[in-house]
Order: sequence, then structure tokens, then C-alpha cells
Amino acid sequence: MDDYLDDELEIMSERARQRAVIDADHFEQPLRVLCKKPAITVNTDATVEQAVELMRRHRFGAVVVTQNGKLSGIVTERDLMMKVGLEGEAWRRRPVTEVMTRDPDALELDDAVKFVMNHMQVGGYRHVPVVNDRGEPIHVISLRDVARFVFDQFPKLVSNIASRPSRGAPPWGG
Repeated sequence: MDDYLDDELEIMSERARQRAVIDADHFEQPLRVLCKKPAITVNTDATVEQAVELMRRHRFGAVVVTQNGKLSGIVTERDLMMKVGLEGEAWRRRPVTEVMTRDPDALELDDAVKFVMNHMQVGGYRHVPVVNDRGEPIHVISLRDVARFVFDQFPKLVSNIASRPSRGAPPWGG
């Protein structure tokens, strides 16, 4: 009986050691841990077409709009969907300033990760610009960057599973 209990205690102890734990300290890290790519920027005299082309080329969901090198606005996929009409080709020539979100909330490299999460949750943002102390955009943090940061805390949990849960055949026959 004692051997059985010892084995069970050993299994429980091993499982406890393997469990990933994420605590509040993870979110106190500076934003620089999320900043992997430089911000993609256009000037205020750019067209919507130029902004879209940069977003496509760089495969990024937002472009930062600058005036004299300083943050002036941001154009996101959501802005394009909600503010740009798709009738004809006229949307291509529209000034980017007509569709951008003006004076977006921005953070700095040394701000904690928790602040970008707060901006995204409270403000409903999917992209938050990161600026230097002169107000020049240097990065954009996306919701995907934050998700990747959280998932990186649980590498075994996220990477060692099937691509979909096993529930058997779907009732709709797919």
C-alpha cells in the first residue's frame, strides 16, 4: 500500500513541476518583449491605396500615419472595412487622413505589457502604436502579438495538441 501511495505522490509531484504557470509578473515586462518588427508608416499625404499596398506587402493589419515624423494616426483593417466604400476605384485615391483614426493612444517601449492589454480590452483596439520619447512611431503591437506572448508561456500546452478537438464526426456531416 505504501508503494502505491509513493508512486501516486511521485506522479502528482511530477505533474506539478510540469505545469506552466503564468502570473502577474509576466505582464509587468516592458513592451519591448512584444516588439518584433518596425512600424510601417505613411505620411499624411498618402492615399488609401498606398496604405493598403504597404499592409499587403508587409502582411500587417495596420499602418501608422505620420506628420513630420510624428504619430498622427493609424489605419487598420477595421478602418478600411468600416470607412472605405468599395464602389468603383475612387477609394484608392482618397487621402489616408479621411479613413485613419486620428491621434491614437500610444505607448512607449518601457511601458508594461499590461498597459497594451488594457488598451486593447478597454478601448477595443487590435493594434496599438509604440512611440519613442519624441512621439515617433517605432512599432505597432497587434492582438496577435499579445496572444503569441501569452501562448509562449505555455509551449507544451499549445504545441502538443491536435489542430482540432476530437469530437467525432460533426452532426452537419462536414
